Amino acid sequence: MHKRSLCLIKSLFVILLFNFFCQVLMAQQRHTLLKSIFQELKNNSIHKNKINWSNMDQYLNTDSGKKRDPTDFLLSAVQKILTELGDKHASFQYNDTVIRGKFTENKRAIDFNIYQYALEESYAFRTAVIDDQYGYIAMPSARVENEFLSDKSKMTQRINQMAQQLQDSLCSLSNPGFRGLIIDLRLNMGGTLWIHLGALTPLLKDGTLFTMQYADGFNIKFIRLGNTIYQDRDTMVTTHAHCGFDNKKVVVLVGPLTGSAGEQTALALKSNFHALIIGEETAGYLSMNETKVFEENAILSYSKGILKDNQGKSYPHSLHPGLLVIGGDNFKNLVNDAKIKAAITQLKK
Repeated sequence: MHKRSLCLIKSLFVILLFNFFCQVLMAQQRHTLLKSIFQELKNNSIHKNKINWSNMDQYLNTDSGKKRDPTDFLLSAVQKILTELGDKHASFQYNDTVIRGKFTENKRAIDFNIYQYALEESYAFRTAVIDDQYGYIAMPSARVENEFLSDKSKMTQRINQMAQQLQDSLCSLSNPGFRGLIIDLRLNMGGTLWIHLGALTPLLKDGTLFTMQYADGFNIKFIRLGNTIYQDRDTMVTTHAHCGFDNKKVVVLVGPLTGSAGEQTALALKSNFHALIIGEETAGYLSMNETKVFEENAILSYSKGILKDNQGKSYPHSLHPGLLVIGGDNFKNLVNDAKIKAAITQLKK
């Protein structure tokens, strides 16, 4: 055989062998990642008792899984676990793909009618004065970018910065002549809780905001002390509050889009400040999430705790308003908004 042909065959063989070992290595890496996710959820998920973990472990190690594309099997297996956990608050981001569990839900029609406003900052984040007597602030779905999640120092710095920006807007409404304050969380679909709570320190009282209970029954308190929010003894956010709302009445507006950190913020105001909640039942993502960064491109978020208010009441799903007002949302003309009208009626009392 010609030497040139032999060299070509050898080169092709080397390339094929290299590709084979790369695929084997990739499969091993994906399987190791999957096992880490499996163990994290088995140990710490608030819903962990819903799954037969032995059966799940057997599924993850089947031959059919090994024959599939490693990335495809990783994503489908994580989705299967999240589905069986029943954790609709959980998600897994791998590179540019985000997956969640598969659930059948009856979404209220109003979700889609107001969703467009939640994506427009001019509606989702703004302040206003209504009838020259009432301060109004819509709090957005503020979230720390993924690039900060792997560095605790940079993440804390970013949280403090974003909380301060929101708080400065809140402080613009600390007019002593105002009769009350309306905090609108209807377009707040979640984000980073510490940003929201840090922004509200001028409103909150020193003491417990709410308590988180883990699957093993262990409790952690979320506490406001001065300008700092703590998770037990850990400092989560610190701002430089330069305003106060002494003796001001506060009403909080919620709706079917209010989710996750938005719901938790509403609960903190209800539990700690005894604010009146007006509107509709919230989205149902009240559980406290844990974010676990396994790799730079593999981030898991899942429900790790159930929240309880200062009276010991648990909130495993959604938040129900103290005053129910269905529909009537008018984000373009606030004075004609049914929920704002109801808020002003209450603030006058």
